[in-house]
Amino acid sequence: MVRALTRHRVWTGEKINAPAWSPVVIPDGERRAAKNVSTVSMLVLDCDSGESLDTLEELGDDYARLGHTSWSHTTGHPKVRLVFPFHPERPCPAEEWAGVWGAAARWAASQGVQVDQAAKDPSRLYFGPYIPPDVVAREEAESWVYGPEEGPGARLPARTRRWLSWAWLITTYPEPEPELAARVPDISFGSEYDSTDRHERRRRSFATGLVRYRAAKLAGAGSGGRNSSLFGAARMVAQLGTAGAVDTSVALGELEAAALQSGLGAKETRRTIASGFAAGGADPAFDLDREMGQ
Repeated sequence: MVRALTRHRVWTGEKINAPAWSPVVIPDGERRAAKNVSTVSMLVLDCDSGESLDTLEELGDDYARLGHTSWSHTTGHPKVRLVFPFHPERPCPAEEWAGVWGAAARWAASQGVQVDQAAKDPSRLYFGPYIPPDVVAREEAESWVYGPEEGPGARLPARTRRWLSWAWLITTYPEPEPELAARVPDISFGSEYDSTDRHERRRRSFATGLVRYRAAKLAGAGSGGRNSSLFGAARMVAQLGTAGAVDTSVALGELEAAALQSGLGAKETRRTIASGFAAGGADPAFDLDREMGQ
């Protein structure tokens, strides 16, 4: 993925026909549409307003990311695509995406970067780093990678960088509150309860995303490691249940369906789930607040 998104290649055909990609999971057999997206694994920001390359490269320097100039980029008017992967085991559930996207746009704006609103569609396709077949385009194309190890094009100092958390975005950059004057008649203890309710919904959504990720990974697994993957996932469900973040019967049902899809037998599946769930019941509760803040 890093190689594919940081190496510019010349495209001699029309741009609309260039290969494209999307950081989402859509169930087999469903067409590409926002309503069919299950999870989103990366935040993609298209920055076409002309901010300097230095400003765009520095955005989110606490986080692993990559960036590349786009088809119509020029040195006089920079245009860049920024890609921030979420933790591989903590993708964003589709039902949270609208809030996450709005929070991401506010986060970028707070750093002086305006982003293209069209990218808020979770099913959006993104062209790879293709450039027109001319000398100027090749000379002006730039890309960078920042992660556990800096990749080609990196200019900022090496440092520890972590995965961007979608839960951190919506918690730190929430929807603006209505004007105070409009809120005065409604000021009550309810505002505190509403905040608590929002946080609890986000905890449960985050937990659901973890279970869905494990189930999808298990369903597509080969013959090697399926038992250990199922055991670990069932153990995690028990920890999430102790934290009050999932309905364990529903979550275990998803894991069972995924295990059967992967080719595990019904008897073996039930035995492994029971064993993993029992082990997780002896563990501490899953620390969702810590994980959401990463």
